[in-house]
Amino acid sequence: MRSFKTAIIALVVLVVVVFGYFTANYFIERGNTAEPTATPIPTTEYLSKFKTADVVKIVTEGPESFTLELNSNDVWVCKEPSHVSASDAAVSNIVTLLATAYGDIIYDEGEYKGELKDFGLDKPHLFTMYFKDGSKITYKVGDLNHSGNGYYLMMEGSGKIYTINTSYGEKLCLTQYSVTEGDLIVFPEIDKMATVELQKKGETFYRLEADFAGDENTNKLWNIVSPVKISGNSSVVEEFLKTVDSLVIADTAEANCQDLSVYGLDVPAFKYLFTDNKGTYTISLGNKTTDGNYYYCTVNNGVDVFRVYASNLQFVDNPILSYAYPYAFFENYNTLKSIDIELLGKLNEKHNLIFQFGDDNAEIITFNGISAKEMDDNGKTVYDYLYEVKGITTYCYALQIDKIEPDMSVDKGELLCRITYNRQDGSSCVVEAYSRDEATSYLFVDDKYMGGYCENRRIFSETDHEGLAGTIHAYQKLINEALLK
Repeated sequence: MRSFKTAIIALVVLVVVVFGYFTANYFIERGNTAEPTATPIPTTEYLSKFKTADVVKIVTEGPESFTLELNSNDVWVCKEPSHVSASDAAVSNIVTLLATAYGDIIYDEGEYKGELKDFGLDKPHLFTMYFKDGSKITYKVGDLNHSGNGYYLMMEGSGKIYTINTSYGEKLCLTQYSVTEGDLIVFPEIDKMATVELQKKGETFYRLEADFAGDENTNKLWNIVSPVKISGNSSVVEEFLKTVDSLVIADTAEANCQDLSVYGLDVPAFKYLFTDNKGTYTISLGNKTTDGNYYYCTVNNGVDVFRVYASNLQFVDNPILSYAYPYAFFENYNTLKSIDIELLGKLNEKHNLIFQFGDDNAEIITFNGISAKEMDDNGKTVYDYLYEVKGITTYCYALQIDKIEPDMSVDKGELLCRITYNRQDGSSCVVEAYSRDEATSYLFVDDKYMGGYCENRRIFSETDHEGLAGTIHAYQKLINEALLK
């Protein structure tokens, strides 16, 4: 019997020792992971109570710090850093979300006796909202919890420790991505854009300027002013600006970068400068990522480096000519009285088109004195080549710059073609092509160099609907055949 009692006592002692070992080991491991012990059933409550309309300023302190304010138009703007263009909608959404944000209390006032560093709350990310009445609320955001589904948080002036949903935590830990709603750059008023400049490796590649007609922007015209002065293609420039305004950030490569040369951004491969009535905005593009899918990028001369999809930046390879209005002359032909065409050089031909327009919009076009449409005495059509004769006008208009050349590489040579457009109001425009080499000619309008040259095929190709000479000769063949019938 004594031996049986001894066995029972030994068994009880063994159970106590084993229990003590696992209990101690549990708390030791809890300490190693710095995961605080939460109350079994947390209490949920709203973090703060405020009216969104009363918030006038937000200041954050963390890896990316911001000062956001409502301006006189009740629009959120970023004061610091000054290079960030905040999205009013993005900031407003953050404020609205926080107005109903709630957290789970894991430690009530005075309950937690450990160190705040266990939660990452010794050096928290601070998010402070200021109100119209001068009061403020500060959120102190700590580490992501071990489950990865929430952040630890305290409110300034309170000893409670919460866990909050990751969506709340991410909104409180502002980044440029969240402030701009993912937009790479925000143009406050794209219609007020006045200049666009592209620099390649620090050198100006081109500069565009807008010509605002009157007080309305509907008549805004774009011109290339460098490296050559030439009319711009306004619709193309406006579409380009819309493309830039819609660019988005893929992700952040490095915030507050101290060495931009790592990304090829110390002297960017491409730097775009945009100015409007409020200021200048810049986009700098450095190296591509090794897979070629992204460009490294900074905005407004900032030091936060982003990755931007290369597929959205194909415009970086656009030639200057793509933004130019390349035509030497392009006015509606119903404003013209006549066109005098001189094909010189080895052709040495002169031709003349005369336009007449009746009250019923009837067109009478004669080429070298012969009408393009002939009717008999009974009103029956003998021939009608109005469509074909207009082809000559089309290929007169086809004289255009094929390549920009700011300064003529050689003196202008032999005059190869002259087209004089005589308007109904008595004014005229003279377009001339001077030989540059065997294949190209410099273009002049009213004795002023256009800033580039055209391919001679536009003038001398004998293929119908390719060159002016070929189109004229094809038309002459048609009209001669009609006259012989």
